[in-house]
Amino acid sequence: MRVSNRLASLRPGVLKFSRTTAAIATIAIVAVFGSIGYNYGPAFYWYMLSAIVPALVYGVLRRAVPLANARVRARKRWMSHGPTVERVPYTQFEVFRANYLETTRNARHGYVDDRTWRDLGMDEIHDRVDVCFTIAGRNELARILRHALPPSQLRDERVELEERLRTDDDARTRVAQSLSAIGEERDADPASVLWNDVRRDSLFPMFVSMAGFAVVSIVLTAAVDVTLGVIAMLVVFVTNLWIYYRKARHISIDIPALRVLSRMVSARDIPGVDELRREVSGAERAFRWLLTGAPSPSPTMSGDITEAVLLYVKIFFQIDLIAYNRIISLIDRKRDRFQALYQTIGSIDAVYALASYRARRKRTCAATICAAGSGSPDGELAAETPLVLDGAYHPLVPKAVPNSVTIGRPGAIITGTNMAGKSTFLRTVGINVLFAQAAGYAFALEYRAPRLAVMSSIEKHDDLSSGKSFYFDEAERIYRMIEEVGTDTPMLLLIDELLSGTNSLERESASIAILHYLAERNAVTLAATHDVAIAHGVSDRYALHYFTDQADASGLTFDYRIHEGVVETRNAIELLRLIGYPEDVITTALERTK
Repeated sequence: MRVSNRLASLRPGVLKFSRTTAAIATIAIVAVFGSIGYNYGPAFYWYMLSAIVPALVYGVLRRAVPLANARVRARKRWMSHGPTVERVPYTQFEVFRANYLETTRNARHGYVDDRTWRDLGMDEIHDRVDVCFTIAGRNELARILRHALPPSQLRDERVELEERLRTDDDARTRVAQSLSAIGEERDADPASVLWNDVRRDSLFPMFVSMAGFAVVSIVLTAAVDVTLGVIAMLVVFVTNLWIYYRKARHISIDIPALRVLSRMVSARDIPGVDELRREVSGAERAFRWLLTGAPSPSPTMSGDITEAVLLYVKIFFQIDLIAYNRIISLIDRKRDRFQALYQTIGSIDAVYALASYRARRKRTCAATICAAGSGSPDGELAAETPLVLDGAYHPLVPKAVPNSVTIGRPGAIITGTNMAGKSTFLRTVGINVLFAQAAGYAFALEYRAPRLAVMSSIEKHDDLSSGKSFYFDEAERIYRMIEEVGTDTPMLLLIDELLSGTNSLERESASIAILHYLAERNAVTLAATHDVAIAHGVSDRYALHYFTDQADASGLTFDYRIHEGVVETRNAIELLRLIGYPEDVITTALERTK
């Protein structure tokens, strides 16, 4: 195996040519000396033994070729964008990910709810980051980004690994090569076996007994009576074939997932995996028995003659059913160890993807997460630990304009004209907080902040199926925020256009009351609004910032930079003019604003 690993550094084309040459040499030696070798007398045996050398070379190269291919894939993937990566097609990827997140979610680690995830556009960001080699890595990447408050030790370990993968080419290549060797298979996720209650078949003793009868029938044929033995073999084979046919369809569903799990169990050069592999010792042999000539739903579906013969031998001795149930029994006994193996490999794969994404960004920084202030209760947000962002930008916006801001408790109100950048800034802050806490880096020159759970109300909609209006949907969401800030976990609340679905008088009154209520809670609130009356109504508590535009003969221009204070310009009617509204409409609208 070590020789194969060393040879894997060569080009795959060279290794494939050498492997083919070794195979031809082996066949040629055996064929030539097998047909005319007796003419050489005793030397014939030495000539035949000489075929062992190219055969061994072939065996070594046979292992080296896939390793070399994995090495090439690893190097290519490091600087690739998630959507451009060639992948095995899935029809159930979203189902796998949703099931995994539901099974492994941990509210104590600041789980980001679906609404906030959608508001921040995290699905698109996840897809950009996702250059993972394995389904475990893709699931873990979603889990890491979904949990905004991981334990400090876990976060520190991720940061250390990310730094190592990003700066140590040799270590990164070894890890990536091993992850690439695990790979993916169509609609196969070991988590579907490891986190579901899959147990050994109650008929397992019968499978073992039938295997014993198969052995007895062979002994009868060889040592007692050929006719009786052959009849016994036929009866056993037909019985085992019927059992196999009834059970193979169930087994074949899990085979792809178990094949991926088998490669996880055999993985090398992945940090933290060796100890877990030892704890599930015995699994590799059972996997080999099952996955060599793996069962198909029907025995007639085998790919070639060799596989067909092997399959019928396995049917006769019930090898598949016995091996499958042995694996399931082993998983059931050591389920926590197999789950830990899955999550360890997945998290390393996910950190690899996060390190790759950081390496592809021109401007990032290591995030500093501050502890609560001295003398404050555990989990309480101290007033002297503000959220500091210097040169922060949105990772999905081309040529994004960086912004710098310091936001202390209780937060800030952001006013501004249409399209000036308020909503994008809210998303920028939320995304940076998630990455800083989950991945250890931010899209900025500097990031410094306390630990914050994140919750947002940015995208709003009505729901006809449940009879909820635009306003009612938003009011419910704000109420959920009010409930959440009653906990010990410090919150970052991102609100765009507070209560915009109702009349201006009630909107202003209710919004000011809500913001004053939140100011007394353990939260930092960032609220964007067009309504400057709301900003003035809470100016004694909240910092005030704004985005604006400039109008000239060519239209509106935006600098997308945040400023201190309250916006003094308006552009809604000017935008109507630029769209092409009738001049009468524009004139009447302007007169009514005076």
